[in-house]
Amino acid sequence: MTPLILIADDDPGVRQVLAIQFVDAGYRVSEAADGREAVKRYRAERPLVLLTDLRMPHQDGQAVLAAVLAEDPEATVVVMTAYASVEGAVEVMKAGAFDFITKPFHEAHVLATVERAVAWARLKRDNQRLRDALTTRSAPTPSCSPRVNAIYAQAFAVADTDAHVLILGETGTGKEHLARAIHDRSPRAAAPWVVVNCGALPETLVEAELFGHAKGAFTGADHARPGRLLAADGGTLFLDEIG
Repeated sequence: MTPLILIADDDPGVRQVLAIQFVDAGYRVSEAADGREAVKRYRAERPLVLLTDLRMPHQDGQAVLAAVLAEDPEATVVVMTAYASVEGAVEVMKAGAFDFITKPFHEAHVLATVERAVAWARLKRDNQRLRDALTTRSAPTPSCSPRVNAIYAQAFAVADTDAHVLILGETGTGKEHLARAIHDRSPRAAAPWVVVNCGALPETLVEAELFGHAKGAFTGADHARPGRLLAADGGTLFLDEIG
């Protein structure tokens, strides 16, 4: 379905210029003349991206942002204002806005920002669908924050490749969960998923564990054993605690 962009601005001229630009770019457009109407339309229409002015009657852009995110934490909101300041930009970004546009603006810059917002919103939506699908195969994700969504986006970008992936993070932050999600998203999903806890292996046995060993290769090797690399052939080998 063609993405819907909701434009909230009390200046009809601004709304008209932006609406024409977005329609010409292939988007559907909805308009709101004040903050209260913006929140009402967002609830009713669920646009993919909300582009809202910061200074508006009834509810300002910050109030609109807060109301929309309270109802839909995954909402993608771009805030625009003629009263630009570093502090203002920081505040709306901290509050959860995707980006910040200052007036007067170049139409090309606005369109580029909205296109990035649309791509981000689509990515979040696809990630949510994938997380929902994965709940039957792995534990729930540790968080649904924008930062975690961005991490998942990076991870899934390599899922279709044969690249080696290094996942860094403190204990308990979900590294194995993320690795399993990459495996489940990849063409190797039906192949073996093999976990090796490197932290529990003596240094002298790491090579034998990974590559296998022949009978008599070392004391206690009373039979040949294939390695974990062979066991994971065609699938994914997750090396835990490599640090």
